[in-house]
Amino acid sequence: MKKGPWTAEEDKVLMDYVKNNGPRDWSSIQSNGLLPRTGKSCRLRWVNKLRPNLKSGCKFTLEEERAVIDMQARFGNKWARIATFLEGRTDNDVKNFWSTRQKRLARLLQTPLPVRSQRRQKSSPVSSQVSDSEDVLLQNLNSPSIQFIKFTENYVNGKELDYI
Repeated sequence: MKKGPWTAEEDKVLMDYVKNNGPRDWSSIQSNGLLPRTGKSCRLRWVNKLRPNLKSGCKFTLEEERAVIDMQARFGNKWARIATFLEGRTDNDVKNFWSTRQKRLARLLQTPLPVRSQRRQKSSPVSSQVSDSEDVLLQNLNSPSIQFIKFTENYVNGKELDYI
């Protein structure tokens, strides 16, 4: 089984396979001797790097940003699920967008990001501990600066935006 960086030749073999068979039955690539890679490795390479409609590296549109914000509120940090609603975006693209956005908001608030630690306790399973910085961040959600951010997210050039 080969690990490590993919070569241009391997990418071509994988693209030819998908062109002829569609993006499925990944394990047959190895079993037919086409590539010395696992089916999972082939699928991930296709989904995250070789798909023709990928938008990786390009900035999220305002519509995509609003969609991510809305879906994160609904589904939580289920990046793969959210990415299925955004054509050409991978789960990693969505996760990176969200992380960058959260850091930007924290910087605007001049408040550290909430840190959630999980500690094992003898008498109970894993439990979440809420930090003081999280309390501060939650208290600041109704501050004037957050209200301004919420307002500016909904209005561009004086016009109200419609989302999803």
